[in-house]
Amino acid sequence: MNELDLPTIRALFPFFFRVDQQLVILEAGESLLKLEPDCIGQSLYTKFHLLRPKNKTLDYDQWEKYQQQIIIFETAKYIKLRGNFVLQKQTCELVFLGTIWVSDVTQLLAARIDLNDFPLHDAMGDMIQLSQFHDIAVRELNEREMELKKSKTKLEQALQSKTEFLSVMSHEIRTPLNSIIGLVQMLLDKDPKPEQLEDLNLLQFSSEHLLLLVNDILDFSKLEEGKLQLELSSFSLTGLLENISQIFSDLCKKKNIAFELF
Repeated sequence: MNELDLPTIRALFPFFFRVDQQLVILEAGESLLKLEPDCIGQSLYTKFHLLRPKNKTLDYDQWEKYQQQIIIFETAKYIKLRGNFVLQKQTCELVFLGTIWVSDVTQLLAARIDLNDFPLHDAMGDMIQLSQFHDIAVRELNEREMELKKSKTKLEQALQSKTEFLSVMSHEIRTPLNSIIGLVQMLLDKDPKPEQLEDLNLLQFSSEHLLLLVNDILDFSKLEEGKLQLELSSFSLTGLLENISQIFSDLCKKKNIAFELF
């Protein structure tokens, strides 16, 4: 491999490095510089620990035989690099062509290593990709869960506010209605004139009917709380229809609309 191959090495091996005969690091790949940003110009042994071959030194006269072996280094951050050496005879340089070799993906994430730092079809790159997809999926699920919880809280608060409003308003309206009903009953007890009796009866029916509507509003709030109870009671259908007829007959007369109850 000659000097012209260096651009290809840089493109394919982001964790490569090359050293001279004194094992001084002359150049390092962009991804390797993320792990050891100040390694250029430093001795190889001060930045990397040789794990394989064990108990060996990279002496210049032994370089050729190392080309046939698997080489494993460990960085100061305890991240391993696995690869091969290539001897450049023209420049008397040794080039390490390797990639990261770890089993714990979290180490790489902590070192800010991402997919762009790996060559194509690299197994560790696949692990990083799966880990990133997992993290993204978990983060999206957590965000959606938080949004759902917030929406649920807002909805519960809105329902509670509506229930409280209906309950308060129904009680507030009841007070004057009960006063009107009471006054009408007092007038009825004073033997009103025949022409007044019909009006008072209509007023009594209307006020009592309005009170029933207010009670229904309160029952609606009870329904939301699961406290509604149904009751059976008897009533006069004929009397109910007659009272309704009296209410609407006057309104129809004003608009010249015929209104009859059969």
